[in-house]
Amino acid sequence: MSDWPQKGDSIRAVGKDERFHSKLDLGRWGFYPVAYLHAAEWLIGGIDSGASVDLIVYPALYLYRHYLELMLKHLISMGHALDSDRRASPEGHKLRDLWDEARPLIAKHAFRPGETQDEIEIVGGVIAEFVALDPFGESFRYSNRKNGDETLRGDDNICLDEVVRVMKRVDNFFVGVESVMDELRQHQNDLEREYQADAEAESF
Repeated sequence: MSDWPQKGDSIRAVGKDERFHSKLDLGRWGFYPVAYLHAAEWLIGGIDSGASVDLIVYPALYLYRHYLELMLKHLISMGHALDSDRRASPEGHKLRDLWDEARPLIAKHAFRPGETQDEIEIVGGVIAEFVALDPFGESFRYSNRKNGDETLRGDDNICLDEVVRVMKRVDNFFVGVESVMDELRQHQNDLEREYQADAEAESF
């Protein structure tokens, strides 16, 4: 007989193998995109051990798509913070809308005026490919939409090793943009602290 559910089963139970123990460190926003990116890579790595590519392709592409969604939202929030724009964090799952909002912020804060921005266009092209396959964040999760239409055409071919290669380059780009924005924000914070200290000194 197969191993059926038993009384006392709990996903919060503590197992004996510490390799599988993890602390859910809530609140670390920047950690989430990286987690989905690495999960996709590790999942695809299972093909070398005999895992079926036709079973892996859907969750792997969903993980990559979710990585893009979270990273774009993260960079949008950073860009607005640099502009002292207190608007709420972006919502929704449409990559096209998120890219349209993130792109000018990336160009403004991560590139010097007049600097070549070819990489932005290349990354935009990769995002457009994901949009074509999964515009609403459902094509890699469901076979059909609510109206009954199939989410994927069935004639698209994907080479997951190429997806891994391209997405590593996209991540390198985003990490670089994030680093520049973070450095700018730290500089802003330093200036604000100096201004506050000068203001307090003058008040005495």
